[in-house]
Amino acid sequence: MTETTRLKWLFACLYFVQGGTISYFSIFQKPYLNQIGIERSTIGLLTSILLLPFILKVGFGWMSDKFPHKRWGHRKPYMFIGLLIAFICFSLCSLFPADKTFSLYIILVVTASFSIAMFDAATDGMAVDRIPEQEQGSVQSYMVAGKAIGVITLSLGIGRIAENIGYKFVFLAIGFIYILPLILTYKIKNPEQNESLVGEETDTTPYDKMIFILCGLFAITYSIVSFGTDGLVSLYLSDKFGLSEIQIGSYGSARGIGAILGASICGYAISKGKDTLSFYLGLIFIALGTLIIGFLIDESNYLIIGNIWGSVWGFQEVCFLTLAMRVVSHGASAFGFAALMALGNLGTALSEAILTGMTKNLGYTSVFIGVALFIVIPLLLLCFLQRRLNQVT
Repeated sequence: MTETTRLKWLFACLYFVQGGTISYFSIFQKPYLNQIGIERSTIGLLTSILLLPFILKVGFGWMSDKFPHKRWGHRKPYMFIGLLIAFICFSLCSLFPADKTFSLYIILVVTASFSIAMFDAATDGMAVDRIPEQEQGSVQSYMVAGKAIGVITLSLGIGRIAENIGYKFVFLAIGFIYILPLILTYKIKNPEQNESLVGEETDTTPYDKMIFILCGLFAITYSIVSFGTDGLVSLYLSDKFGLSEIQIGSYGSARGIGAILGASICGYAISKGKDTLSFYLGLIFIALGTLIIGFLIDESNYLIIGNIWGSVWGFQEVCFLTLAMRVVSHGASAFGFAALMALGNLGTALSEAILTGMTKNLGYTSVFIGVALFIVIPLLLLCFLQRRLNQVT
């Protein structure tokens, strides 16, 4: 097994735990808090706050680039500490759930979110440092697929645990999944392959700066459509159709299976040199998927549409992550990649804060239509970005 292949499987495992956590935050938390009587505006605000660490994770990327550990290097210490804190926080959530101590629950989940952002920034930096460009689409498909498998596994588990024995054990289950990646991260040998490249200043031409700005704007606007839609579906199914936690968990699994398929197809297409076509198709697919959800999804077909939505979401996510890897500088890989991810999460936070509240006044279908039409903005930005990239190369 080559080093690149070993790294792919390591990253898949690390993103598995992210997917498991996301399955709670994005699929179950809104219905859970809604059921215990938390105001919908408060739910939307909390969801936005939980995204704040991923907007600020550029700081973790900078720390990873600039402040290595003498023995563990640039990436490993931030990965290990982030995983450890997340494990502790979710374990404590089992003792202080939201329906008992909402304020303490907020502190724990926000702290967990910061710790996830820390290990995520360092993991991304390691991927950019050590994966050759021709393998970038492939490694991102491993990451997205690993995250999707985490969503599938925990979606099925969380739904059944929540309905049968309660959310206390849901948080214990989420904490438990961090144990294996903690062990694997601790055992990483020689985490830096090109230590001299990490943290160095690199020259940046005006075109390079413009490319980064365009990619950042693209990250914000594409996220409003992709993650804005994704964050509403479980609330829509619970609020309008009355689906149970088990049914919502089944939706999450269907979405995860679709995401694996979409990510694999996109990774294969990019490896065959179809990257530009894939980038445009990804945006078109995500807008069509949003319209399908807005007009067609109901209690009779939510699993099929979950597969469809997961496929287009996974396809587009690999497109964006591959594009970001190609834009960032290898001299400050964690910082540059984290900055683009932070801008993407800014778009997600804006959509969470605004769209969740808008559903109460405008209705879900109208919101989904508006979000789908917004795809015109990232499409235009992608056109300008591709033109600049072609001029540089």
